[in-house]
Amino acid sequence: MIASSTVITVTGTIKANGGNGSTGPEGWGNNTGAGGSGGAIRLMANVISGNGTIDAKNGTAGYSVHGGMGRIRLETYTNNRTASTVPAYTLGLPSIVFPPSSPTLSITSIAGTTVPASPTGSYNQPDMLLPSTTTNPVTVNISANNIPVGTTVKVWTLPQYGSATSVNTTLTGTNESSAATANVNLSTTYSNVVTAEATFTILQAMYWNGEEIDKVKVATRMGGGSETVYITRSGKEIPGDLVVGAYR
Repeated sequence: MIASSTVITVTGTIKANGGNGSTGPEGWGNNTGAGGSGGAIRLMANVISGNGTIDAKNGTAGYSVHGGMGRIRLETYTNNRTASTVPAYTLGLPSIVFPPSSPTLSITSIAGTTVPASPTGSYNQPDMLLPSTTTNPVTVNISANNIPVGTTVKVWTLPQYGSATSVNTTLTGTNESSAATANVNLSTTYSNVVTAEATFTILQAMYWNGEEIDKVKVATRMGGGSETVYITRSGKEIPGDLVVGAYR
């Protein structure tokens, strides 16, 4: 599988050929190892060009004991290739490809108090109570995984009555594991719900049913699991649970 968000140009050779079978010792007659089956090659890009060799041939052996041919699939919006492949390729639009690790975003603590693992986000039954001595602004700590460093995280505070407010902070660390801190003002009269969200442009080649994915939005309630939405270039939003379901 080779995927690109731009162009794949094949000028050399891509092979997934089956191995040839071995011949038995003299006198064994027809007892000989069979040839292996060809493998699978899948190329996915906006444009596929170049007439280099693409093969997924079967392996051979004596007495016509051959393996089966492999499979070759090209998925692209524009196919500039004119050379044939062995076996012949099938052609279609880009379907589904996603990186193995989904992004996550979590609020880990507020005003130095660790948030619960499974919050309800309810105004009537708060998930946590801060000490009466707590004063504004309070610190909100955030952790993230598989979100690019430098991504802006917007932290929202939504009081039970009154207007929502937000502040921005920036993730630091590594793309695999990062963190951020924001200082927010909470209502001291009513319950508050705190959320965080981050939207970033992806650099990987990602597609969903023929549409290229352009951005990813990750949102979370304090201490809760992340909600991921993939956004195509046309603006279509694909919920992350649909993506997970496609790979189960």
